[in-house]
Amino acid sequence: MTDTETPKAPSSGLVAEPGRRVVQRLATAESASQELHKYESYRSSSYKDVFGGSLREFWENVTRHMDASQLQMESYIVYLQQVLNQEQLFIKSVKQSLAKLPGTPKQSENKTGTDMILDEFIAFQNASFASKKSFCTALQKDVIKPIKSLQTRHKSDTDAARSTALKLEQKVDAAHTLALKQFRTFSQLYAKIQSAGVQAVEARGTSEKDLWMEEAAYCRLAKKFINMCTDYRRTMSELYVVYQKSEVNRVQALKSILQKYARLIQGNYLAIANSQELTMFAAAVEQLNQEKEVVLQLKQVQDRPKRSGTEASGKKGPNESASKLADEVSAKVPRAFASKMIVHQGSLNMKAGLFQNWKNYHCVITMEDHMFLFELDAVDGGEGEPTNIDPVVFFQIGQSTVKIGKEPLTFEVIETSKGFLGISSTKKQLFKAETEPAVKAFTSHFQLAEETK
Repeated sequence: MTDTETPKAPSSGLVAEPGRRVVQRLATAESASQELHKYESYRSSSYKDVFGGSLREFWENVTRHMDASQLQMESYIVYLQQVLNQEQLFIKSVKQSLAKLPGTPKQSENKTGTDMILDEFIAFQNASFASKKSFCTALQKDVIKPIKSLQTRHKSDTDAARSTALKLEQKVDAAHTLALKQFRTFSQLYAKIQSAGVQAVEARGTSEKDLWMEEAAYCRLAKKFINMCTDYRRTMSELYVVYQKSEVNRVQALKSILQKYARLIQGNYLAIANSQELTMFAAAVEQLNQEKEVVLQLKQVQDRPKRSGTEASGKKGPNESASKLADEVSAKVPRAFASKMIVHQGSLNMKAGLFQNWKNYHCVITMEDHMFLFELDAVDGGEGEPTNIDPVVFFQIGQSTVKIGKEPLTFEVIETSKGFLGISSTKKQLFKAETEPAVKAFTSHFQLAEETK
């Protein structure tokens, strides 16, 4: 990694006028703040309009369809259970009535014509009871029980989908809240710097608060927010596809069950087996196309009147629009290590580990005269930028001095600060640069801070 420095950063051997440096640093902070405000406005609008808006409404419409499917099956179950209860009650009632009929002679030669008619009537009724008992058994086993199982399975699947969606929504909301909170922290610190003006810039390097670190923290949380949104959009799309397929299977199963019910009715009620009403019912069940039905239902549920403020989502589907928007918002996430508030950055070695071997780190010096070192074990997108913005070393340049080390390309930073009860403490660290110009570039910031005190 090569050392990089903004065009306005002080170069080795050149000292700018103090007043001019103050104005320059205030202008840099203002420019960085404006860019961050612009991106945050864009990010927040994306959350409100899509990831917290149209995608939520899209899923709410799907859950309404889930509820309607449950209600439909419940209505079938209630009706069919009533039919079963009425049939069973009819059998019981008629049996009791038949038992009260007068008996006929056992010997056939002693029976009159009316006795024989009564015997045939009773035999016919008993045969009818057997048929009705068979109908009730089949209705319970082949119709009501399967619909109940279908309803239970549908509820279990949709509850799981709702739970997954809710957890993802909560993660997106939490990521948005954290990014917004960090942006406000950045804005508050910038407001203090802006309010204090020259005094704030002149006091640089004497406070642990650093505007660039707050910006970097925001960049990290904004990136996390986009990752959550991308995962949310992808998973919601998968949930919708799975639900659509499961609905096709559910409608197909319901169709098969209702066909069995129609055949049961035809077998049980011979008197109305050829009625026009029953014929029309059987034909309607037979012609049901489960794939077309599910697509039509889900389209209708999405064609409901939009909530206020969401009509302008465009003609594209919510998932397609959200996918494109997620890519756009992600591409525009500010890069912490490309910030205008960095006056110098580059590779710097420091001894670390059990054997105190030289290890390469990424060093950043900010406009507030703070020096940070970051781990380089993990890089972002092959660009060589640290992904972890928690510094392993931190120096306040305004309270530090620098001296050239004994080994080639080395220099030592010594920070002296006062702690509790005014007790002084000293922190030292030896560094090694890649080249001699790099040594001069890093140490010049300490020398310049010393000269402008």
